[in-house]
Amino acid sequence: MLIRVSGYNTGAQEYLEQGNKSGREFTRDELDHRLIIEGQLSLTRAIYESIPDHGQDRYLTFTLSFKEDTVSPELLKAVTADFKAFFMHAYKPEEFNFYAEAHLPKMKTITDRKTGEVIDRKPHIHIIIPRINLLSGNEANPVDVYKNHEKYFEAFQEHINQSMASLRRVKMCVRTSPTRRVSCLAIKAMTSTARTASSNKTWSSRLLNVA
Repeated sequence: MLIRVSGYNTGAQEYLEQGNKSGREFTRDELDHRLIIEGQLSLTRAIYESIPDHGQDRYLTFTLSFKEDTVSPELLKAVTADFKAFFMHAYKPEEFNFYAEAHLPKMKTITDRKTGEVIDRKPHIHIIIPRINLLSGNEANPVDVYKNHEKYFEAFQEHINQSMASLRRVKMCVRTSPTRRVSCLAIKAMTSTARTASSNKTWSSRLLNVA
């Protein structure tokens, strides 16, 4: 599994429901089966659109991608729960909005109309978190500046893949696009038992308190 992090001003609902993306001609229904894991997309949209629009990123997006052709709904839900417990550890549940859905490809490959590149498509999870504290109304950003916290992303991926025995290890990679530079890391799985909820909280606290 690897995690890609980004942020946008608007458009999450359109992308997730309709598949709108430059250089791609297929609709979401043609591309994927959608599995709603947590949250209500229309509510998440209403929340990020309530943030005054100054052209800034109003929500965070996380894409959790798998190398396997098939990933069970149970595993997708378990990884999402682990992600939420780790990255939102500093917030109370009532302080943030969280939406997650998985895309299970109907089309295993597509060709980019702009570049001609053939793209392999695998199961993946999309997570949307509006950048607002629902209690205070202040800005919220659980990842702060990504480059300053990259080691925590790497540690989380290592932990997830050690806990989920069906995942694989590949090298760290860096993807560069005209608009975004996204660091990503995929780690080989090693057989181990997923931690309990209590050990999860303890582990997250220990890691987040690393100087």
